[in-house]
Amino acid sequence: MSSKPPVLVGRLPQQSPGGTDFQLNLFRCCLRVDVFDIMVNAIKGLFISCDVPMAQFIINYNASLPTSHRFIIHILDNTHMFVQPHVADMIQNAISEFRDQISYEKPT
Repeated sequence: MSSKPPVLVGRLPQQSPGGTDFQLNLFRCCLRVDVFDIMVNAIKGLFISCDVPMAQFIINYNASLPTSHRFIIHILDNTHMFVQPHVADMIQNAISEFRDQISYEKPT
């Protein structure tokens, strides 16, 4: 008895807001798992593809939230994860705030 591997079904990435120089690809998709052709479980979410430091930032941000507000559904590898669909803006805002905190502005 063997089960089929999960299948990711997605759309093209959304464009990030203008004026930002970071790369965070978000795909709206569903994770479908077939278990012995008896039952299908589907979870609607976002597929995030990013570099390793950005993925670690997102994972640490998720870990800093209370358990009831955590959004990562599954970490696929070092640069890909599957998250709840409503968190795209929240993640992008957290990244923007972090970048503003660590950016240097030359005094005038």
